[in-house]
Amino acid sequence: MAHTARIRDQLAAQAPLSRAEHIIAALRLAIDQADAVLAMATELASRFADGEGSIGRLMADPEFPEDTKDLGKYLKRHPWKFLERPVDP
Repeated sequence: MAHTARIRDQLAAQAPLSRAEHIIAALRLAIDQADAVLAMATELASRFADGEGSIGRLMADPEFPEDTKDLGKYLKRHPWKFLERPVDP
């Protein structure tokens, strides 16, 4: 009888329905926060597309992709100019 009462108390303490309500409330909070982050990301993407800020200007610059490719090639060919020059054998 004591074991049954203890098990009943443990089940009552866990209260599955209240746990489910708590989980649902936590999920709603997470969704609300995700909505805020999504709205902010949408606004940033809109600003970038309009050419606002440094990133927006770089994205709108037609020469930037070519300049980036040239910089990558230069870094591959002359990495010691940015790091440390190799010792001659």
